[in-house]
Amino acid sequence: MKKAFRFIILVVVVAAVGGIAYYVLSQQEAQNGGLAASGTIEATEIEVSAQTAARITSVAVSEGDRVKKGQTLVRLDYALLADQVKQAKAGISAARAALKATRDDGTNADIAAAKAQLRQANVAYQMAAVQLSYAAIKSPQAGIVLSVPVSAGENATPGTIVAVVGDLRTVHVDVFVPEAQLGLVKIGQAAKVGVDSYPGEAFDGKVTRIASQAEFTPGNIETKEQRVKQVFRTTVTLVNLGQKLKPGMPADVAFE
Repeated sequence: MKKAFRFIILVVVVAAVGGIAYYVLSQQEAQNGGLAASGTIEATEIEVSAQTAARITSVAVSEGDRVKKGQTLVRLDYALLADQVKQAKAGISAARAALKATRDDGTNADIAAAKAQLRQANVAYQMAAVQLSYAAIKSPQAGIVLSVPVSAGENATPGTIVAVVGDLRTVHVDVFVPEAQLGLVKIGQAAKVGVDSYPGEAFDGKVTRIASQAEFTPGNIETKEQRVKQVFRTTVTLVNLGQKLKPGMPADVAFE
């Protein structure tokens, strides 16, 4: 009976020691950088829009195309805009002729009015020339075309988005670090990022931004308990060698 009692006590002691050891090791692992979080790959995106009203005559790129800075993405109706430039030039010629005639037999007031008319004609020409330059909508940066929401034949107006270009040379992941674990993260800290598309491959990143104010966990987090926690938005930036990482890819971040 005594032996059995001693055996039970021994089992309880061993279990207690094991539990304490597991807890200590778990805490040490967390303190040594065992923090992990999930987010989505994002890139710097620029929405390229029309700056004048005209019909779209052609779309020069497709989704996924690589483009250079200054490369034409979409062309607008050139003929109408060119005709406006032609009319503006004619207006300048008419204004010059009127000024010449006024100088011959007009009053000082007439001459001043003719000069003002010529200035207005020059301004109209400059504006028409600028509008004509908008006929070719060009990419403001090198990158990859992420979307082209327009087609030839549609009418564009100022502000109409004709393409979205992403700079994939550098991408980032925003994750949310719980307030209690914020001390485990700092600017410049290294991190490993994994995506489902490349299992077993880890991409090098580093922490480039930590929000100065806490916020509630976004509503797309799975459990209600997680959603009510205070978290800090943390940005991990990666040099996208080979441009394997694409916007929208789910990503797992492990802070080192």
